[in-house]
Amino acid sequence: MSVITRRSLLGAAASAAASAQARKPNVLYILADDLGWADLGCTGHKTVRTPNLDRLAAEGVRLTQFCVCWPACTPSRGALLTGRHPRRNGLYDMIRNNEVNFKFQFDEISYAVSPEMTLGLDVREVTIGQVMKSAGYATAVVGKWDSGRAKRFLPLQRGFDYFYGFANTGVDYYTHERYGVPSMFRGNERIKEEGHATDLFLREALGFIERNRSRPWFLYLPFNAPHGASTFDRQARQEPDEYMKLYEGQPRAQYLAMVTHLDAAVGRILDKLRELGLESDTLVIFTSDNGGTGARNGPLRGGKSTLWEGGVRVPFLARFPGRIPRRTVRDDLATSLEILPTLAGL
Repeated sequence: MSVITRRSLLGAAASAAASAQARKPNVLYILADDLGWADLGCTGHKTVRTPNLDRLAAEGVRLTQFCVCWPACTPSRGALLTGRHPRRNGLYDMIRNNEVNFKFQFDEISYAVSPEMTLGLDVREVTIGQVMKSAGYATAVVGKWDSGRAKRFLPLQRGFDYFYGFANTGVDYYTHERYGVPSMFRGNERIKEEGHATDLFLREALGFIERNRSRPWFLYLPFNAPHGASTFDRQARQEPDEYMKLYEGQPRAQYLAMVTHLDAAVGRILDKLRELGLESDTLVIFTSDNGGTGARNGPLRGGKSTLWEGGVRVPFLARFPGRIPRRTVRDDLATSLEILPTLAGL
């Protein structure tokens, strides 16, 4: 039995659900990107508007000492996907092309032999997608994969039935390019689509839930918000006016707008679960891949890319109606390594 199962209500609720239901519970795992520990209303922020995530916290449990295994995107995600520390699964550094820092523009040939195309999560590693699929779940990744961009590393080869999103560590929210390189995928194929990344990921998440409403499903939904955009044009706006105007004149206005936009997407998904009658059958988890950069990490020292608590301690919310008591706050120490073994026990 995993540590998180022994020490938190999440694990206790999951175990109870497994014995109480003939049908396995659905699992929705929502991952924010670079979200500060104190950048939600329910974690103490006085300005940001996050009514849906605050509702999620009120309807379930909030863990105040949940930590990820690395203070940066790629290794943290690899640890979550495998339940193994980055030094053991081999994904212990970012997968990125540093030449863009010097304004180098890749073409298709130079990009094909770059680190972003040649590195990835070791194909010998067992992923959470493989575990859930072998247990009879429909599985999907919608959003930021960041565990390898070559075909052998993509989600369809790692235990997931469906993939929509980008495979590297960051994109422009509107062009879906990473420093000029088209980066959006459906399955194993690159695509081009119009629209803001948060809205596109919402659309695909809703579609996956709708299509699989009659069977158990596992949806890994790693939004790229509120991570900064990977674009040469640092002045390009990355959020619609409807969210930017909420924070006009405030410090970190675009960052806060990204958080509120993400919150609105989460609200739409929670509403869809209720509409389809799946609310009581679905374990919803929300957290972040690492601490914020330029974010508010509350009383915690440091942030992204540091090993201080502000780099690895992140918000954690979980809801499972009838199984996780409402308005619960727990101070138990738990880590992202424990997610895979906990869900494997469903």
